Amino acid sequence: MNKKKIAIIAALLAVILIGGIGIFVYSQGDHVGPEVKLVDSYTANYGERIGLFDLVRAVSDEGEYSIKITSGGTISEDGRSTVFSKAATETVEITAVDELGHKTVKTVTVVVADAKPPMLSANDITISLGDAVDYHTGVTAHDEMDGNLTSQIQVDTSLINEAKAGIYPIIYTVKDKSGNESTVRTALTIKSPEPEAITLSQQSISLEGNGHYQLVASVDPRAWNGKIQWSSSNDKVAVVTNGLVTWVGSGSCTVTATAGEVSAACQVRCGNVTVSGITLDLGILELEYKQSETLLPKIVPSNWSGEVVWTSSDTTIATVEEGVVTWAGQGECVITASADGAVATCQVSCAEPEIELIDIYEDTIHLKANASYTIFPVILPEDWPGEIAWSSSDTTVATVVNGVVKWIGPGTWEITATAGELEDTCVIVCEEQGIIGDIIDSITGGDSQTQKED
Repeated sequence: MNKKKIAIIAALLAVILIGGIGIFVYSQGDHVGPEVKLVDSYTANYGERIGLFDLVRAVSDEGEYSIKITSGGTISEDGRSTVFSKAATETVEITAVDELGHKTVKTVTVVVADAKPPMLSANDITISLGDAVDYHTGVTAHDEMDGNLTSQIQVDTSLINEAKAGIYPIIYTVKDKSGNESTVRTALTIKSPEPEAITLSQQSISLEGNGHYQLVASVDPRAWNGKIQWSSSNDKVAVVTNGLVTWVGSGSCTVTATAGEVSAACQVRCGNVTVSGITLDLGILELEYKQSETLLPKIVPSNWSGEVVWTSSDTTIATVEEGVVTWAGQGECVITASADGAVATCQVSCAEPEIELIDIYEDTIHLKANASYTIFPVILPEDWPGEIAWSSSDTTVATVVNGVVKWIGPGTWEITATAGELEDTCVIVCEEQGIIGDIIDSITGGDSQTQKED
């Protein structure tokens, strides 16, 4: 083989070798840009800065890389954020480049919204009653997107009564094209005129106990809308609330109504409380011997301050003092309570006392011929009103009438004193009469001397 052919073959083998090495090296190298994953879409308000990684989910590459925002809005110098100045649907471009210069470019849709309400400004308004009102003076509205919205301001005056003094709310409202709304509440003050004079419906009144009277005040001019101040010169006589004068106690005082710097007065005379009725807590009362019971009066009106007068129709049966009724004797009577001409009564029944003791002090009494003797038994209670019944066991010897024992003839007998369910006895010894005694007794009429043995 000649040298030329050998040289050609060697050259071809070298080309094949070098090309194979190159193909191997290329197949093992980095030939694509970084892998970039973005969000599907993003929403932000205009004027709100959007960061790079608000839009980028993930970035991956075998080597080093750089990534930034390359278009869409006003981009920061480092490409790490952007911002839009008005509402719209925009596209943001993001570019990633690896160290070999391989580039990946992707875009994401950004919805730029308008969530900022307009700037609304309004001031309070003060007028005098009867003046015209301009609700738009000094009221302005401006929106960053839509500009001047003053002409679109709505005014709500539904709560205002321009014919009456007072403080009322004014409600201003405005919306931009995106539907963002601003509301401002201010106040309309309608001042009433100063009062020039005040008069009362009465210049003097008289009130009976617990009475009241409504005074009416009139202020000139009528458009005045202030509050009338009421006062009493003596609240222990009468008080006043919103013109209503109410009795408190007897006497005189002055009620005054004041409006601003003017005032009017009414002279008030208050009389005493008159009793309209009196009742007792008991209409019927039964008392035992020496018992006491208190009657309680109820007087209408309750604030009457006089004294109740108490009387008994029979003080030998029952007495009364300041409502305390006390047994005095057996029987019935009427207790009367009087208050300022009003009368109430109670029917009282006092029971007869029960006998507790009857005792004839003498066990044995000696009577001389034609003599007599009076027995005074002990009775308990001492004021027991019953009668003592007397009896003799033998009236041929002696008799007894109302406790007086008389000699009839010689002998011994018993007398009995009975009181209620109780009784007591005494032995009577009647002595014989001698001849001389008979003559003397026939002349003198008998001997009242007795002899007693206990």
